[in-house]
Amino acid sequence: MFSSTSSTQAGGVAIFMREGLFNNCHLIHKDKQGKLIIIDFFYNNKSCRLINIHAPNIDTHRKKFFIGLRQWIVTNCIIIGDFNITLTKSDISNNCTFSEDYSRNTLFDIITQNSLIDIWRLFHPGKKQFTRKQVILGKLKQSRLDFLLVLLPLKNFTLRDTTKCPSMFCPHKEARLTLRRSKLNPTEKHG
Repeated sequence: MFSSTSSTQAGGVAIFMREGLFNNCHLIHKDKQGKLIIIDFFYNNKSCRLINIHAPNIDTHRKKFFIGLRQWIVTNCIIIGDFNITLTKSDISNNCTFSEDYSRNTLFDIITQNSLIDIWRLFHPGKKQFTRKQVILGKLKQSRLDFLLVLLPLKNFTLRDTTKCPSMFCPHKEARLTLRRSKLNPTEKHG
């Protein structure tokens, strides 16, 4: 297990790696605010990088955080975590407003420049599923703030994300990533 914790409640990320499945797992970087942890590992003889994030809540801080994230993106990179922003209108429920956010364009630039894929959206185009739920003034507000982005070379792996809330006190669902070597191309249609 690798973790980066915060002294406040607004932070903390962890990575659990199944023993014996991944080789040479080692910590590359973690911050002191519990917002970022990066590990490198080998899977099926490929060098991979896993970045787990908990982006800041304030859009200007989040934009700066995303800009700093760029330096860590390498080939065979997986970025998972709470991005604290929705990417599209499909990521919010009807009771939510899709508001302007300075960090969204920065994140889109990172996605485009690094050929990252929102793997959940790839397998579920047009579907609405939310990772965060909260009741505000008696209205249920739901959004998808938690993403799993992969660099294009990893598209030949089957990435299955399982989301479930570990407790009733947690407003976000747990994100779990399972890597499996696949002969199928996820962009092709299969019967």
